[in-house]
Amino acid sequence: MMSASIDLKKIPPKILAKTERFEVSEFLGKGKSGYSFLILFGSGEFVLKVMHNEPNPYYNFSGNKVEYEVRSHNVLEEIGIKVPVLLESSIEENYLIKEYIPGLTGPEVISNGEVTDDIIKSLIFYSMNAKTKGFNLDYFPANFLITSRELYYIDYEINPYSEEWNLENWGIWYWANQQGFTEYLKTGDPKLINEDINKGIPVKRGFEDIVKNWLQYF
Repeated sequence: MMSASIDLKKIPPKILAKTERFEVSEFLGKGKSGYSFLILFGSGEFVLKVMHNEPNPYYNFSGNKVEYEVRSHNVLEEIGIKVPVLLESSIEENYLIKEYIPGLTGPEVISNGEVTDDIIKSLIFYSMNAKTKGFNLDYFPANFLITSRELYYIDYEINPYSEEWNLENWGIWYWANQQGFTEYLKTGDPKLINEDINKGIPVKRGFEDIVKNWLQYF
């Protein structure tokens, strides 16, 4: 485990930075709760997540995000959901350091037309495990990474279970929208994948047969 503190002032979004501990080599992206960076430490690569408190139209959170994600990580590991190993965290300095796993993100796989039955079966397996414990994952594709052999849930977010936000009624519809994600990756326009961007509701029209075929695995 790495030690010492991170000077977060030296790690602004989208700007390469260097600290005494490691070099920030790449900005990976912004999520609802934080900014993620690829960092170099010695000969290894890791992911640094720095939390933010920026508003989101369909996500409200009160409490300490680092503490919440550490707890969530432990729950996810316990129920057999593959997640990056949590290496270090700091509530005071508002960051996590996680294992870096090379692979393609969910949106990239969707855009490439490479959503396989094995990926869907893994999503369903994860969703069923989560449901037995009374929660949903965030099934938006950007929260998943696909290697040559495994599907990883790279975010540590879990939410109380509801039918509205489960896999079959919400998340799986994103995975069917190849054309939408192809354009979304180019433009970042959420209207390409959402029929209601204020509520984060996916486009469903035109994907009924694909999703019906996938849901046979439940």
